[in-house]
Amino acid sequence: MLALGVLHMAFAPQAMARTPRILLVGDSWPFFMVMFDSLNGALDRAGLGQYSAIAPGTALATSLAEEWATNQGGKLDTLANVLARYPTIDIVHLSMGGNDTKGRWYPEMTDEEEHALFDEVGGYVHTVIEFILDQRPDIRVAMCSYDYMWASRLHDPPRFGDYTPQQMNASGVRALRRGIENLHDLGPRVTLINNYGITQCKLGDPLADPPYDAGELPCPGGPPDYDPLPGGDPERVSPYEAMLDPNGEGVHLNQLGYAILADNCVHQVYKKWIMETMNEVEVTSPNGGEVWTTGSTQT
Repeated sequence: MLALGVLHMAFAPQAMARTPRILLVGDSWPFFMVMFDSLNGALDRAGLGQYSAIAPGTALATSLAEEWATNQGGKLDTLANVLARYPTIDIVHLSMGGNDTKGRWYPEMTDEEEHALFDEVGGYVHTVIEFILDQRPDIRVAMCSYDYMWASRLHDPPRFGDYTPQQMNASGVRALRRGIENLHDLGPRVTLINNYGITQCKLGDPLADPPYDAGELPCPGGPPDYDPLPGGDPERVSPYEAMLDPNGEGVHLNQLGYAILADNCVHQVYKKWIMETMNEVEVTSPNGGEVWTTGSTQT
């Protein structure tokens, strides 16, 4: 969404020693996650520091889902070449579609017009996902949602097409719900990560009116039931502390915000997927406090 060019980064030597498992693909949200090294930090915190997330030419800040789906500028060719060059990558972190709807969505849309827009953009995303799945039978794709934004379009006096942050965020949640409804068409190797409300839940916001504490609002639910969706409070925006430029472009999280979002991605999906391929399981119960009767059956 932000007018930025392709990100070219020299990865640190310690990152190069890690085994690439996740490829970030899409628009400015994965762009900033690469710039802040968000997913690698989240993998470290999850005890999976032997693996890495990379994005060599695949996190393009201003890119459209339509451009990816139609291979403009050879975007799909680049994606296929990266996956061929890194055979250990078995997860694609995908975030796109926001640039396609920006400037086209407006509050006065009828339900039919909004559904048509969401379905058009969703069709582009589906094309990209299907292309990724065709590259290798072990590839899995997680569509990563956005979080609440501050962006608005307001005039005095009001104009047709003006919107508040709450209206824009509500449309994003509706688009997310519609995307979840269509997930079953893509099969078991595709899932969606629900991030709406994650920074509200984890940080709280002492500057909000009224203020609220960390943990006071619910975290967003993950697959398979996504309960709650959305998390947090849709009438609020993301905390000021988590935003890159809240009173300017009002779209992107800062380094702290993307770290929280990356932790949510690992918590909801990536740790489970990675541990499945390691043939390991994480035992959460018993953890030392249970008393079970010999011969009893436990979940």
